Amino acid sequence: MSFKSDIDMTDIEHLYQEAANKEEFLEVKINRVLKWSNDRNIIGGSSLLTQYAKCQSEMGELADAILKGNKDEFEDAMGDAIVVLINLCAIANTSVGTCLDKAWEQIKDRKGVMFQGTFIKESDENYSRIKNIVSTQKANMETFK
Repeated sequence: MSFKSDIDMTDIEHLYQEAANKEEFLEVKINRVLKWSNDRNIIGGSSLLTQYAKCQSEMGELADAILKGNKDEFEDAMGDAIVVLINLCAIANTSVGTCLDKAWEQIKDRKGVMFQGTFIKESDENYSRIKNIVSTQKANMETFK
């Protein structure tokens, strides 16, 4: 099940442009979560393992929302999971930004194509054949637009 976004990307771009500092866009929300978590002793009173287990619980709720096709439950579960990931970073003495930067450095130059729910890397021996299939499928879909 997939959800259609109600968010107009131009609205997000406008909010992003209005932020005095580009990093402030997400940083304010992260800091709000960190304050909330600290006020409740979640960061100081739990461990990586307990927060990891909590994250898995939230992933179960996310899977349930996806299976039901319930967008409100999806957004709630996704938000809860993000809160837990922020807490995990704080407990590990790192930041969401640092983790995203490391992930970005690994994927930014990666080439490939999504095929039947699996990302096929350009280095895969089947990549050329699969890329042709995907291109043909896209061309066929354009016929119906």
